[in-house]
Amino acid sequence: MREDSDVANKLKRIAIGLMALSMRLDAYAMHKGLTMDAAHPKDPDPKNWRTINGSKVHLTEGKIDGGAGEKFTGKEWTGKTKHEFTPKEKPKPAPKKKGTEAEKLMSYINEQVGVDLSEHRNTKREKRGEVIVKWDDLTRNQQSSIKALANKHGRFELVECGGWGMQLKPKKEEVATREKTVATVTKTTEQAEQDAQKFVKAGFSPTFKGQVSYKGLSSENANEVNQALSDIFDMVNIPGISGIKAISPTSAQGKKAFKDGADAIASYNPVEHGIFLNKELLKDASAFQKHQEKARDAWNLVMHNIDKLQGAQKELALKYKSAGRSLVDDSLKGAIYHEIGHHVGWSFLDAKTNNAIGARMSEFAPKLSGYANASKSEYLAESFVAYMKGEHDKIDPLFKQTLDNVLK
Repeated sequence: MREDSDVANKLKRIAIGLMALSMRLDAYAMHKGLTMDAAHPKDPDPKNWRTINGSKVHLTEGKIDGGAGEKFTGKEWTGKTKHEFTPKEKPKPAPKKKGTEAEKLMSYINEQVGVDLSEHRNTKREKRGEVIVKWDDLTRNQQSSIKALANKHGRFELVECGGWGMQLKPKKEEVATREKTVATVTKTTEQAEQDAQKFVKAGFSPTFKGQVSYKGLSSENANEVNQALSDIFDMVNIPGISGIKAISPTSAQGKKAFKDGADAIASYNPVEHGIFLNKELLKDASAFQKHQEKARDAWNLVMHNIDKLQGAQKELALKYKSAGRSLVDDSLKGAIYHEIGHHVGWSFLDAKTNNAIGARMSEFAPKLSGYANASKSEYLAESFVAYMKGEHDKIDPLFKQTLDNVLK
């Protein structure tokens, strides 16, 4: 059925944070007699309902949070009849734990690269404020992540201790200076373009031409893209890309590049091995934040209305629900990981390995994300994101081993 196909496509696009998904679902929702209010329990208290231009809106603590097709959601109620409510008590912040220098350092490493060192310490050989890790107990990927973190921010140094392991020693005096330096060297968009050239290799590319163009992107987002690329190319030895180009999704080139619509963050060109960026979504922090908020709203709408869906669209929605997330990582960095994941599939994996991993997609995709079930290409891309985030228990061991073999 054509209707089934259309809705299935709409549901799939939740996974790439599509801002327009909620609008696309409106047509289907209206056909089925749904509204955005269906995502919220019906409030029987008349004090929490008002009327704007003939449409009912719901209020919570003086703010509109539903009704009227979400047109007024997020705005303060300013009508003549004030909204009477009892303010909710805000939870008191939990007291900060002081912790030892060693505990602070381990917590920092765990937060930054997702490696818990608590079970790998050689406490018998440690001095106060030190952490000595049984280095051989860690995987090569974990070792590389910790080394990269030490080199990047300089908050600790690695000192080999022979058979005892590896000492992770805090560099107290240099922390403030290093952090200040990092803050002051935040690159302009133009400087970020120059820095990104190190990720580009020469080759056939009439579209990208071996160049990087961040024109239209905020400097913050341009630097975030570069950080994601650094994370990847500092960790694994894979071929460089042919270039990066920020384009408008409504341009002729943009309509071809972003086939899923104007609300895709990025797109990979498998023929020329380059990456397109959506400059409308990445022009500033506000635009990207709105994009993420609408993606979450779309997710909530579908999850609350699964029972009202039918056929292919319901089957797909249930896969998203089972995975518990649309994407492995819906941040900008996650989007870049995802596109490089496509690059890995097209430019690094040989056909035999690619097919072998793809053959087990049904076994691993459901645990990764909803979008991992869309196709083999998206499954490989999401697997790469999970690899970069250290979620190795959720990916095919063959995929992990293939990347472990090219760790730097």
